[in-house]
Amino acid sequence: AGQAAVAIQMAERQAELVHREKVLQVLHKIDRSILSAPLETTLDIVLRGSLELIGASFGNLLLIDADDKNQLVIKATTTRDEEMKLKEFQARLLIRSSISGIPIESGEGMIIADVEKHELYVPLLRDGQKPMRSELVVPLKANGEMIGVLNIESPKVGAFSESDMELLVILAGQAAVAIQMAERQAEL
Repeated sequence: AGQAAVAIQMAERQAELVHREKVLQVLHKIDRSILSAPLETTLDIVLRGSLELIGASFGNLLLIDADDKNQLVIKATTTRDEEMKLKEFQARLLIRSSISGIPIESGEGMIIADVEKHELYVPLLRDGQKPMRSELVVPLKANGEMIGVLNIESPKVGAFSESDMELLVILAGQAAVAIQMAERQAEL
């Protein structure tokens, strides 16, 4: 029994090390994007890296609209259908009346175990896709300024944990700096 316990502990430790390596790889990708990638590429790297770390397949990255600070605009998405993607990029979400806006106002990330039970949920319906049931949203904050949110969703109820949120908060902090740097480079 003692050998089995040691083997289990070693397997758990190995899994933890593999996960940490994955986290470091994603953070390194974002660091590299700070130095060279245009804004659109940086946003996509951040979103895809977030999904990879959390083990989710759908998400989007929304930034506060430069022209109307009361709205969020989707700037990166996992939607593959080009027509639907165009519709998403044209959509605006009012901060005060969407789940994605809550972290902008509170400054804190949040997990919604079942979005169907949340009064502010705004579904984005996609042909042939299961409806989303749970959501994890964290603010993008750089130099004390809210710039947007990172939103991850799943068709499974209760798909996200507190440790998922903690990981996404770390990633979001680094991502916000990368986004600000890419925006500044675009202005030059």
